[in-house]
Amino acid sequence: MIKIPVKIGVLFLKKEKEEILDFLQKNGSLHIIETKKEKDKREELIDIETKIAKIKFVLSFLSLFEEKKKVRLKDKIQEVLVGERICLREKEIKERMERFNLNEIVRICETIEGNLAQIEKLQKELKEKKEFFEKWKNLPYDLEQISKIESLRVFCGTIKNIELFERELSKKTNLYELKAIEQNKNEGKICLLYHPSKEKEIKELLKKFGAIEEKEIENSPLVKKELEKIDKEEKRILKNKEFLLKKINEIKKDYEQDLKIAFDYFNWKKRKTEVELQLLKGDLMMLAVGWIEAGKIKELKEGLAKITKNFEILKLKLEKGEEPPIILRPQKIFSPGAPLLEIYGYPGPKDTDPLPFMLPFFVLFFGFCLGDLGYGILMTLFSLFLIKLLKRNHGLKTPLYLLLYCGISTIIMGILFGSFFGIEIQKIQLISLAKSPLLGLFLSLVLGIIQIICALAIKMYVKIKNNLKKEAFLDEFLWILFFINLLVFCAKDLLNLPEKIAKYLLFIPLFLIVLSNTRKTKNILLKPFVGIISLQDSIGYFSDILSYSRLLALGLATSIIAFVVNLTSQIIKDMIPLLGILISILILIGGHLFNFVISSLGAFIHSMRLQFVEFVPKFMQGGGKKFIPFCRETKYLELSNLAN
Repeated sequence: MIKIPVKIGVLFLKKEKEEILDFLQKNGSLHIIETKKEKDKREELIDIETKIAKIKFVLSFLSLFEEKKKVRLKDKIQEVLVGERICLREKEIKERMERFNLNEIVRICETIEGNLAQIEKLQKELKEKKEFFEKWKNLPYDLEQISKIESLRVFCGTIKNIELFERELSKKTNLYELKAIEQNKNEGKICLLYHPSKEKEIKELLKKFGAIEEKEIENSPLVKKELEKIDKEEKRILKNKEFLLKKINEIKKDYEQDLKIAFDYFNWKKRKTEVELQLLKGDLMMLAVGWIEAGKIKELKEGLAKITKNFEILKLKLEKGEEPPIILRPQKIFSPGAPLLEIYGYPGPKDTDPLPFMLPFFVLFFGFCLGDLGYGILMTLFSLFLIKLLKRNHGLKTPLYLLLYCGISTIIMGILFGSFFGIEIQKIQLISLAKSPLLGLFLSLVLGIIQIICALAIKMYVKIKNNLKKEAFLDEFLWILFFINLLVFCAKDLLNLPEKIAKYLLFIPLFLIVLSNTRKTKNILLKPFVGIISLQDSIGYFSDILSYSRLLALGLATSIIAFVVNLTSQIIKDMIPLLGILISILILIGGHLFNFVISSLGAFIHSMRLQFVEFVPKFMQGGGKKFIPFCRETKYLELSNLAN
C-alpha cells in the first residue's frame, strides 16, 4: 500500500533544540527536508566525524587480533547475518559515554600499532640476518679480531672445486689456512686466511676458480656467538610482542563493547547535527520542515507536549513542482517482496503499489524455472531454519519469507513436472519439460499473456483513479480484450469453438484499436494512418511475450543438469567396484548442490527481469523518492530495549 505523507513544520524555541531533536530522532516519524544550511555547526560535525573515524580505526585494529574459537554452525550463521547486539537503556548509554575516554584508547592503539610495526620490521631483519649466519655457522674464526691483524688477509665466499683449488694454492704458497665451511659437487663456501705477500697470486687463482666474495662476513665476530645474540634478540622481541598482544586483549575485554556503543551513539549525534544544519533558524525560534504520515501527527503532538508547551505544528502547502516522498506499507503477506521493489525503484505519487501483483508472478516464475521437488524442499527447509534462527531480527527475517515463498512454489512446480532431484516420478507428473518441450513453451507463453493482461488491467485502473476513464477504456481495455480473445483462439479446440468465430473474436478488438486511435489526430486524412500505425504496439507486446520462453529454457536446463548428474553418478558406480559407490555419492551431492545454487540464481535473476522489463514498466511511471525518517539507526545496539 502506498501512502503519501503531508508536509508540516515543527516550530520550537531555539533553547530547547536538544530535547526536541532528541525526541524527533527517537520518534522516527518525520522525514526532514533540507531548507537551509548553517555554518555554525560545521566544526561540531567535523569533530563527530573524526570521532567516528577513530572508533572505526580502533575496532578494525582490534578485529585483526580476534581469537579463533570453536563456534557452533548455528551461532556462526547468526553472527554473520545479525552480528552482536548490545541491549541497553538510554540512561546507561549516556553514563557509559560520559566515562568513556576515546582519545586515550586511540592513543594506546596507535602506539601499539606503531610498536607492532617496528617489531615486525626487526623480526624480518633478524630473520634475514639469521639465515645469512646459518650458512656460516661452521666458521671457527672470529673475523672481527682477525681483520685487525696486519699480517693476515681474509677471503670468505663461494668457489668452484675446493679440492682442486687447494692443490693449486699449495703449489704457490704454504702461508695460508683454508677452511671449507660448506661443500657440494660443484661449489662450496670457504674461509681463506693468507699472508699479504702472496695476495696478487692468490687473487688471480681465486678469479680463475670463479670465486665470489661475501664481504658481509669478513668483519663479523664469531658466528656462533652472533647466532646466540640473534636468538636472544628474537626472544626479547617476542616477549615484547606477547606483552603488546596481551595489552590488546585487555583493551578488547575492557573497551570493545564501549567502542561499539560509541559507534552508534556518535552516528546518532552526527545525524542529529546534520539535521540541525538543515533547519531554519531565527533569534529565538527554529523551524523543522518535513514529511509525516497524517495519522502520526497526533502522536507527534503528544510526544512534544511532554517536553515543552512552546511549540507549534504547522501544515504547509507544497511548493510548485514539489513531490512528496513515498511511504510503502505493504500488507504483511506481500512485505517479503519489498527488497525487489528496492532494487527496481519506488513508484511515483500517482502510481499504485506494484507489490501485490509483482510478488505472486515472481514466485510463480521462480518455481517454474527451478521446478524440482527435491530442490524446493531444500530451499523451504533452509529458509525455515534461517527464519527460526533470526526470529528476533525482523529486518532480516522478513526478506527470508521471499525465499520460503520461492521454495513452496518450487515444490508445487516440482510436483507438476514430476521431478525429484532430476528423477522423474510419473505417478504425479502432469507435464514433462524434457519430453514435451513444446507444451512447456506453450505454457510459458500463456503465462506471459496472462501477465501482460494483468499489467494492462493495472494501468487501466491507475488511469481511472487519475480521472482518465476515456483513455483507459479506449486504449488498455481494447488490448486486454484482444489478448483475452487470443487465449480463447489458442484454446478453441478445448472450448469447441468454431475457428471462424474465434478469428472474428480476434480481429474485432484489433479493428476497435485502430478506430480508437484515430482520435489522436484532428487531421481527417491522417486518421486512418494513425489508427493503423497504432497496431505497431502489438510488436512490442509480442516480443515481450516471447521473452517468457526463458521460463521453459531455465526449467529445462535445471532438469537436464540434474539428469546428467544422476547419469554420471550411475556410470561411475557401475564402472568402479566398491570405491565407485563413494565417488558416485560425492558426485550426487556436489552436482546437485551446484545445480541447486546455479539454477536458483538463474531463476531469481530471470524471474526478476520479467517483472522489471516486461511487467512493471507497463503500468508504473516510477521516479518516487523513498520516505527516510529522521531516526536512530544502529549497527550494534538493540533499539527495542532503549526505553528510559
